[in-house]
Amino acid sequence: MVFSSPIFLFVFLPLVLAFTALPGLKLRNFLLLLFSLLFYAWGEVVFVFLMLGSTVVNYYLGLWVDRETEPARRRWAVGVAVALNIGTLAFFKYANFAVDNFNAV
Repeated sequence: MVFSSPIFLFVFLPLVLAFTALPGLKLRNFLLLLFSLLFYAWGEVVFVFLMLGSTVVNYYLGLWVDRETEPARRRWAVGVAVALNIGTLAFFKYANFAVDNFNAV
């Protein structure tokens, strides 16, 4: 599903906005996670596992940041979290490009 597709704009997005705007909804974050997984599964089911893995890793990294009381250690924990997330993004964005160029050489 692409952000500019009619099914996203006129079905998926309004449903997500309607459900998350419900007053008193206690499971809003869980519902957003389910909608995110559905969005990723629509494009490629394999990415659902990446999303779940990233969610679990970031959850525990957030707990680590929250547990640290010393500012220097907290900055270190945030730095590790940011580096892992940017590393994941860079890998999936540039791995094919690097392999194609390596094979061309």
